[in-house]
Amino acid sequence: MDLKIPFLFRNSVGLYIGPKTIQIAQLRAAGKKIQLVNFVHVDIYEEDHTVDTSNKDELVIAALRKAVFKAKIDIRHVNTILMPGMVLLRYFQMPRISNEEMEEAVRFEARKYIPFRLEEAVTGFYILKDDPEERKLGILSLVTKEESIKNHLITLNKVNINPSSIETASFAVLRLLEYAQEIDRQGSNLVIYLYAQRVNIIILKNGVPYFVRDISLAKKEEWVDDETAQFVMDGEVVSADSRFTILRNILSEVRISLEYYKKELGKEDIAKVILLGEIDDYDDLKEVKDAAKDEPDNEWPLAAFLKKSFNIPVDTIDPLKKILSPKAKPLPYTFSMLPVSIGAALKGLTKSTVEIDLFKARKRASLKTKVLINKLVLIEATALIISFSLLFSLFSIFVNREKNLLEKEKINRPKFVDLNHFSDADLTRGEGEIDKRLKIYNYYIKDRLYLTEKLNHIPKVIPEGIWLSGFNFAVTQTDRQRVTMEDFILELVGRVYSKQKGLEVEMVNDFIESLKADDKFFQGFKVIKTGSVTRENFKTLPTMTFAIKCTSQLQAE
Repeated sequence: MDLKIPFLFRNSVGLYIGPKTIQIAQLRAAGKKIQLVNFVHVDIYEEDHTVDTSNKDELVIAALRKAVFKAKIDIRHVNTILMPGMVLLRYFQMPRISNEEMEEAVRFEARKYIPFRLEEAVTGFYILKDDPEERKLGILSLVTKEESIKNHLITLNKVNINPSSIETASFAVLRLLEYAQEIDRQGSNLVIYLYAQRVNIIILKNGVPYFVRDISLAKKEEWVDDETAQFVMDGEVVSADSRFTILRNILSEVRISLEYYKKELGKEDIAKVILLGEIDDYDDLKEVKDAAKDEPDNEWPLAAFLKKSFNIPVDTIDPLKKILSPKAKPLPYTFSMLPVSIGAALKGLTKSTVEIDLFKARKRASLKTKVLINKLVLIEATALIISFSLLFSLFSIFVNREKNLLEKEKINRPKFVDLNHFSDADLTRGEGEIDKRLKIYNYYIKDRLYLTEKLNHIPKVIPEGIWLSGFNFAVTQTDRQRVTMEDFILELVGRVYSKQKGLEVEMVNDFIESLKADDKFFQGFKVIKTGSVTRENFKTLPTMTFAIKCTSQLQAE
């Protein structure tokens, strides 16, 4: 009987969603041994040419659901890989600064290398081994578009997948090579990874990738999300006989990378080349076969060709080296993306020299945005409190003055009045005067509007995502029934922010309804309505400014 005790095992799942294929690899660690317990490979585009390929997103979702069904494992938490060509890695040096300033400084430095706005970027970085005697720090910066991660998460969420991490194919491959002990830590290594009509070039020293390029072989350009890669060159379909042209392009790109590594970064010569991926696609080319004749013991002709071209030892690796695999099932050696999915699944089971998780980097950026909003709200709230205090002082002076005048009038007026000395007209005028003073008393004393009390109720009803940036309070005088009365207009000015666009106006209307529902705030007002509403960015946030008018008369200005 095969008894499996769950707490003695650690499981990890790697998920790769590529331009044409989806792969899921599940590894299980027991002690120091790691076993491949599940592997699923699904093609996004079926061989049936009647399938409509215009809506790629739906095909990806369908293929992903198929892969999940075939895997029959819990993949709610997986290590995922971004599509090829979506991430840029750069090495640079920076002066020593505090940890609090480091992230913003790295983002500022990275702006020199990215072909899009810094506001659209998600930046992860790794500080190389710190030498206290050095005045500068070595930084590895990994940058991608926020939109790339967002689209990746949308795809995963549609299949109820919660990613534990998001990284690049390069780092997954390096994790696999490090676990397989294929990296020569005494010198510099060149990794050439051929997959999906692309070449991934990695140059590392002491296990640290100082240089990474991911290049499309179909279209010779970088930073292209080449989702529909075909064997084409400059827009022309390449025949089988033209594969040597593609191979020459690979050699050219490798030479450019090596020159940059030595001249710009000041690094040493390459001691070893590691070749993996689709390395058998060029075996029948004459130049490759001729090079293989010089090394009859070499199993891979392309390795012999590259060794002859660069005069550097070339090793090929088995992706499942040091990983146990079930012999009863056919081993997936022929899948070019196997090193990536296996490397992703190794995350959490093994330790790597360099780890940069773009998912965590994105979360840190979101948290900093929230902190920024909270700071801005606190600053504006402090300014409002000071303004309220000044207004309260002025209003108190005005009310006290009216109270003193009424008290003097009360003291000085006669206690008894002989009505015989007054005519009917005098009594009527006296009645009107008393009625007038009574209305003044009720308006200013009994039924007066306490502005500070109303302002104190606003924080109790203001919803999340709305903050006030100012207010205006105005008093106008009108004659009503022989009495000069004062009308009050309170204008609240603020901003509203919503992650989901289009909800800002609805949020402001809900805020107005909450103000009306608060009896103590609404007392004395007759109308509360929306004034001006305009869209305006606040720092880097898309916000909407608004004004709310509260008036004591039915006809609001």
